Amino acid sequence: MRESTPCKNVSNLERAVSAGLGGFALARYGGRSVFGSVLAAGLLHRAATGQCAVYRAIGVDTADPSTPLLERSSVQLSKSVVINASPEALFPFFTNDLVKLARLSPEVVAVEKIDQDRSRWSVKTPIGRHEFESRVVERVDNRSVRWECLDSRFPHQGEVTLTPGIRGTVVRVSMEYHTPGGNLAAQLSRVTGHEPHEALERTLWNLRSLLETGEIPRSDTHPNQDLTGKEIAR
Repeated sequence: MRESTPCKNVSNLERAVSAGLGGFALARYGGRSVFGSVLAAGLLHRAATGQCAVYRAIGVDTADPSTPLLERSSVQLSKSVVINASPEALFPFFTNDLVKLARLSPEVVAVEKIDQDRSRWSVKTPIGRHEFESRVVERVDNRSVRWECLDSRFPHQGEVTLTPGIRGTVVRVSMEYHTPGGNLAAQLSRVTGHEPHEALERTLWNLRSLLETGEIPRSDTHPNQDLTGKEIAR
């Protein structure tokens, strides 16, 4: 009896991105790293066949156009840090002072406020710069902010909560996002240094350092080298 061929469960966009990421991983890590070679092979296979064994195991199908992109395949992250500052001092960084917050992030190239709720971002990714627009959907003064981005390539949503504590304010950022290329692309992001979890963690640590010491820790990878190690107006 002839075995049936598994149906495609990877969208055309993800296949194209997987091909690009797979080629990048093969050129950079092929033959020099077992992990890099396996990663490249996995990305190129999903690009060529439109099939992903991981997606099939967890019941995900990004090739189904009837399902919203963010619901087809998503990655969740959550990071928190205690900062010796009041919620009132922190809240503006996530609402009115987005430009100042962006200067603390190693992945953000630029941000532009459009109006009170909307902003336009330019960020670094493993396959180049990407621009998108985000919108605040709910805010509770000095307590929380929720936002969403319906970008066709990088849809995401998230929330910032500020909780007063004994040693300061607990700042927690929770986020859900879809990455073209799926979990394999997320792994490549970690290898190339553009992984969102690590970028978010560095941003929160930089914010804490700025508010507690008046300086951003010096880093060779920080995009704003003229700011590192120097005091910024708070």
